[in-house]
Amino acid sequence: MPVLVCMARVLQRFFSVCSACPKPFSQREDVVTLRKNASTGFSLVELLTVMAVGAILAATAIPYGLNYIRHYQVTAAGQAVASVMQLSRAQAVKRNSRNGLILNFDYPAEGQFQFTTLDTDPVTLAYTAVYPGPGPTAVFDPTDRDYGIAPAVGDNDVPPHGIIANLPPEIGFDPTGGVWNALLFRSNGAVEAVNAEGAGDALIRQDGLDWVLTITYPRFGFVRDIRISRNGRVEVEVP
Repeated sequence: MPVLVCMARVLQRFFSVCSACPKPFSQREDVVTLRKNASTGFSLVELLTVMAVGAILAATAIPYGLNYIRHYQVTAAGQAVASVMQLSRAQAVKRNSRNGLILNFDYPAEGQFQFTTLDTDPVTLAYTAVYPGPGPTAVFDPTDRDYGIAPAVGDNDVPPHGIIANLPPEIGFDPTGGVWNALLFRSNGAVEAVNAEGAGDALIRQDGLDWVLTITYPRFGFVRDIRISRNGRVEVEVP
């Protein structure tokens, strides 16, 4: 209550000074009144009170602003992963991939993700270090959940493999409940979760008919689930 009274006094004095209209200096009392109005101001206590109230309001608002920024960072990271999922599916369809593309997580390093092709070299029709596979006569079993091979680091940074993307600092993939380490995209648009040799940790889990990948900001406990259906529909779930 004293704070409100003090602020009311400040406003009252402010408007009284601003509304003061000096009269002609024909009479001495007018001059005295003008001098009195000119000397009217705010006391130190009133100024400090207003500054203190402003500081309290700012201190209250700043944590909410920072919290909003952190939530936005996690959501944006999830949307970036979802975009690469959509790109991987589009590339598998566009290339009419025979064996498919695999999207690897925590590969080639923790916090990174990249899609790599499983097809043979289009010129030699053979597997090389860049086009990984167990051999030129390999036949991938589409019903096998252990499917494909990620290229060795150093052979994965040239076309036709995708660019290496990174999660922001302090944000990472959550391995809780993970069973598979990669997503397999086929030329017909279908998506499967698989374990690809040489890929990262098992991060993908199944929820109903969908595959789910979780990213987390462990310092503040923020998480985002990235859900992709078997026909390639991707959604970032925001609490």
